[in-house]
Amino acid sequence: MADENYIIQVKLAGSDLSPLNVNARDVGRLITAVQDMLAAIIAHENPDLGLAENQVVIGLAEIREGSYLMGFATIYLAPALLAYRTITESIENGVFDNLPQRVIDALIDIRTITRIYGRPVEFLLQNGTSAKLAQIDRDTKITNTPKVIKGGTTLYGRVTKVGGENPPRAKIVFLDGTELNCHITQSNDYQVARELGQRLYDTVGIRGRAAWNVRDMSLIDFTIESVLPYRAKPIMDNLGALREAVGNYLEGVTDIDAYIHELRGNGDAGQ
Repeated sequence: MADENYIIQVKLAGSDLSPLNVNARDVGRLITAVQDMLAAIIAHENPDLGLAENQVVIGLAEIREGSYLMGFATIYLAPALLAYRTITESIENGVFDNLPQRVIDALIDIRTITRIYGRPVEFLLQNGTSAKLAQIDRDTKITNTPKVIKGGTTLYGRVTKVGGENPPRAKIVFLDGTELNCHITQSNDYQVARELGQRLYDTVGIRGRAAWNVRDMSLIDFTIESVLPYRAKPIMDNLGALREAVGNYLEGVTDIDAYIHELRGNGDAGQ
């Protein structure tokens, strides 16, 4: 592909950088941060696309040594450019309150990388020539005081990690793909933490206190107060249980469609 296809470019600056002195894990963190922050805004600001954040693909299209310049490509180019402008303008103006929490987390991760290597991360726009729109360095202040709403709720997700104390925490991957490190109540001698530990890698229902970012309704905090008696079952198991429950009532029924229409009060089964 030609360079003009890689309109969005992000660079870990420094002419002496190479695979010999930049950890691949940190390059991966930088790539993931770009993906996360663009996807968060694209999904939120473009509901007509019908995409969740984890369905928005921002692909790494090129990478150059020397300064670790990375070009990104996506089929959602117009929304991606608007999202990119929103992010870079926030960085330049030092105002982050209107950004989704996922973007804030990504920018903080990028700043961490600048502190590891002592080099700035530059955000470039390629349009014939590269223009630098913004940069983050070790001293960039990233502050965000989002308006939040709080309340009790029940959520469902997969438990991937449980540990720590004062307070204990659990990493939950919720059904929409969102990951969050949740606090766990310490009541009853860490009973809830022990229950979650026994359900590791299971999908569970959890009840607790949540906080959401008002702007994008992203979940930013959750304290687990109880684990619900819920276990995900394969659909065939559920159908088998249903068959056992209603089988006796259907033994003499030869036309199921007509029977259901009669129960619904629809009269003629052909309607």
